[in-house]
Amino acid sequence: MNKEDIQKLIGGYATGSLTDEERQALLEAALDDQELFDTLQQEQALKDLFEDPFSREQVRRAAAESLPR
Repeated sequence: MNKEDIQKLIGGYATGSLTDEERQALLEAALDDQELFDTLQQEQALKDLFEDPFSREQVRRAAAESLPR
């Protein structure tokens, strides 16, 4: 997996928008790449935030309020 593919997958990791195959490929790549592993570790907090329904709704509302009308 090349760096460009990895960057695309990292973006989907926290939002939970990866397919099972993409997520598996990303996690397998992280086993061989300490920098990628560390990046996924940092993304985990954001992933946890988006997986919590209450927090996700707060983020959605804050984003909606910040959009220009």
